Order: sequence, then C-alpha cells, then structure tokens
Amino acid sequence: MSINKSYAVFGLGRYGLAVAKELVNNGVDILAVDLDEAIVNSAIADIPFCKCADVTDAEVISRLGIGNIDTVIVCMANNLEASVMAITLCKEAGVKTVIAKCANEMQQKILLRVGADQVVFPENESGIRLAKNLLSSG
Repeated sequence: MSINKSYAVFGLGRYGLAVAKELVNNGVDILAVDLDEAIVNSAIADIPFCKCADVTDAEVISRLGIGNIDTVIVCMANNLEASVMAITLCKEAGVKTVIAKCANEMQQKILLRVGADQVVFPENESGIRLAKNLLSSG
C-alpha cells in the first residue's frame, strides 16, 4: 500500500475501525463512513475525516467523491445487501480497488461476483495464521 493512495473505509465496526485507525496511525488520510451517527461521533477523535452517511445510496457516493478514491474497504459483513450495493456503486463510480470483508464462504463468492477485487475473511484468516504459528513453534 502506498501512502500516496487515497482510501475510504465503509463500516466502522471492530474490523473497519481497526483498519481505519491503522491507516491514520501510519500517516494516511482516509475517509471513514458509517450509517450510525453515534459510531461516527466516537470515531472522529481518532479518524479526522469521518462521515455519517448511507453508502448504499448512489447520490451519497457521488457527493462524497468516492470516484476519486483509489481503494475502498467495505466492512459491512453483517449486511450482505449493503455490501453488495456499496461494492457495485463504488465500481460504477470508478474506484480502482474495492476490498470487502465477508462473514462466510458464500458471502465471499457473492462479493467477488459483484465486483470486489479482494475479499477478506478475518476470522478464517486469523485461525489459519494461529494454527501455522502453533505448528511452526514446535
């Protein structure tokens, strides 16, 4: 990831917030968006560019200037429909790379089919990494 690229994070649950904070802590200006105003208000101390908005609305995507963002990370695995709509709208707006979080293998297949360039399955990936660490440490 280049620091000169622009990033947006949709959904500020545990995963989205962790991604957003890590990017900010590494000097990257990002746009973080969540539908819940209370979540946005609590995150704004750590993430300066936080907006409360519905990223499943094409007009909102346009107003936020998402088409100018290099990479969007969609972290709404608990709402498949919202993830699908956000991915579709980002791609239609011209976002080069869309990364989406999924909750299971079926969601992974669906998100890839609707246009996500990469899908992450944090629980699965973390479990595999832990098992490999256990096996390599003897």
